[in-house]
Amino acid sequence: MPSDRLPDPSPGPRLPPLAEIAVVVAIFAAAGSWPAPDTNEPHYLTKARHYHDAAWCAGDFFLETPEAHHVFYRAIGPVAAAMPLERAAWIGRIAGWIAVAIGIEWVLVHVVDRRAAFSPWRVLAAAVWSLAMRHTPASGEWVIGGCEGKVFAWAIVYGAAGWFASGRPAAAWLACGAATAVHALVGGWGMVATALATAVSRSPGARPTPATAAMVVGGMLAAAVGVVPGLSLSRGVSRPEAAEAVRTYVVDRFPHHLLVETFADGMVARHALAIAVA
Repeated sequence: MPSDRLPDPSPGPRLPPLAEIAVVVAIFAAAGSWPAPDTNEPHYLTKARHYHDAAWCAGDFFLETPEAHHVFYRAIGPVAAAMPLERAAWIGRIAGWIAVAIGIEWVLVHVVDRRAAFSPWRVLAAAVWSLAMRHTPASGEWVIGGCEGKVFAWAIVYGAAGWFASGRPAAAWLACGAATAVHALVGGWGMVATALATAVSRSPGARPTPATAAMVVGGMLAAAVGVVPGLSLSRGVSRPEAAEAVRTYVVDRFPHHLLVETFADGMVARHALAIAVA
């Protein structure tokens, strides 16, 4: 659990320059501007529209299945209901690019060329990150792309990394709790990483303050917003049905993300190499 704070490796929290964020957003736009809808956007945007307006496509089996992404649907639902879904997809994409750019820049101002008001090295780092995220994940995962909840969750996780880099792990924990509310897996693993990094980096004998304790509890409460709905999907289901649902999820629905034997040739090796280089 995060302690009060770590030895501060940077001059303190700094706001990333707006011009630098704009350049990084342009890089992300160039990397993710393929035609809409992307693979998963029909699923997420129709769900969001139905979540906001239950009368739209009422009775549809898929749209009326229980949800685990309430925060994302509540945020994007009014947009999806107010305009054609293709336009909503572009608005969501652009918002996601901006959010991720702010998160990435919040990390970089604390670890790369820290004294520069505008740093081409930070821009280069963001561009390399974008390229690496496209070509090194073993399971076909991505961050810069379509309009999905995980994009915004990743943005918050990178913001959490920035708080950690500025020596404030409790704030990082709270941010990861907010990311978990948006996407349980992205934010949840961010919380695990924050806790582990804090455990190995904190000052000897550090004691949490009341403010730190409040942020730790706040992170847990925020995370529950994303975790509890996901866990409740199996409520009232028999064990054989739950087991078959898990098998379907891993083997039939998401083998490209979850079943290692189906990963594209060479991607596991690329991922291991990326970790080694990092």
